[in-house]
Amino acid sequence: MNWFCSALAFGDFVVDCNFMQYAGSSDGLLAASYLEPLAEALEYQGRIRFFDMPSNDIPPSVFGARKGTLSGILRSAYLLRKGIKCSVGKDDTLHAPVEDLRWRAICWPYSVNAVRTKKQNMYNAYCERFGVDPISLLAVNLLKPSSILIFPDSRQTVKIIPDSTVSMVIAANESVGISTVVVKIRPPGQQAECEANETSIWGLKALIELIKSADAIVSADSLPVHIATYFKRPIFVFTPVPKVSWPLLPPSVLIPRFWSGFSEIATYNRWLLTQNV
Repeated sequence: MNWFCSALAFGDFVVDCNFMQYAGSSDGLLAASYLEPLAEALEYQGRIRFFDMPSNDIPPSVFGARKGTLSGILRSAYLLRKGIKCSVGKDDTLHAPVEDLRWRAICWPYSVNAVRTKKQNMYNAYCERFGVDPISLLAVNLLKPSSILIFPDSRQTVKIIPDSTVSMVIAANESVGISTVVVKIRPPGQQAECEANETSIWGLKALIELIKSADAIVSADSLPVHIATYFKRPIFVFTPVPKVSWPLLPPSVLIPRFWSGFSEIATYNRWLLTQNV
């Protein structure tokens, strides 16, 4: 059995689920238990096995001291290694997210293959592995969108889309007769009164249902990007530091260059023209 280990951030898990539909009968996802609610919200139907790892032990802290305390790093590594050991048979093959000595140490003594190298785009790596044409992942809007959702938030402050950029997007949409809804991710106790063009949501299920029903979305480089790709919704991404390649951005954004820096509204206007405007 080939187990693809998914024990990182939510966005990585959505990418894993997206490509497991192309996997063979001997392939499956081995995932941390804190990802189970996301799998349910995605209505993921593929082969998957969960191992116990509470959400406060999310293992990205294993790979960067800046993301957690030393005790948290060691605990995450221990739980991840324990989960793998209890879930994988001696004849199984593990596929770690990246080519990394730390992943090999955690997965030892099992045979380990890496999905991608550190600098390789995760979507492209999966396409190569499963023989998927990246063009098939592109989203196409057959009708002019009546509204566009903006998801400006991100867990990383530097990635949050500034209010000035949001205002430019709203103005660009209005100029072609498209309304805009700015979606704020806020816990129930922090949901202040929204402006006329804003809404607040909380929870993975609410986020996914909103994206599934959207005509098109604009997002920071964050989880909504991968959910939109999963459901093949048209998307544009704003980023603080434009790059020609990201480890996690999808082909639907990279191939047609549907991304830009915060102040590059001209690129966004070009994307609008592709949405049957």
